[in-house]
Amino acid sequence: MLIRESDFVVLTTQQANADLDSVTEWSKTIRREGVQFTFLLGRTYRQQRNFDAAKARLNDEGDLCPFDVRAAVSVDDSDKLGIGNMEIRGDRCGEDFRGVWGYVAKRLGFAKKEA
Repeated sequence: MLIRESDFVVLTTQQANADLDSVTEWSKTIRREGVQFTFLLGRTYRQQRNFDAAKARLNDEGDLCPFDVRAAVSVDDSDKLGIGNMEIRGDRCGEDFRGVWGYVAKRLGFAKKEA
């Protein structure tokens, strides 16, 4: 299975139950193969009541990235422009992506460069 060649897997999901059912099932396969992983909530709506329930469920199932990527039109806009959200001045999603990358980089053992 190709997954065995991975050092680390980011399992992305949205906060809907159908998505959570699917990703938690897939995580069992990844765990069985001995590969490290983290769950990442994306396209989140933090104000909806299922957001906290989704975080709790994923945390119960395995490692949950402490950052989520909120739903925003700017994510689609940045894709159309061929740039990242961190390149859009004042874009809050850029900070979401920065947090996710920082967490994944730490899990992969990348040292933060000194300024």
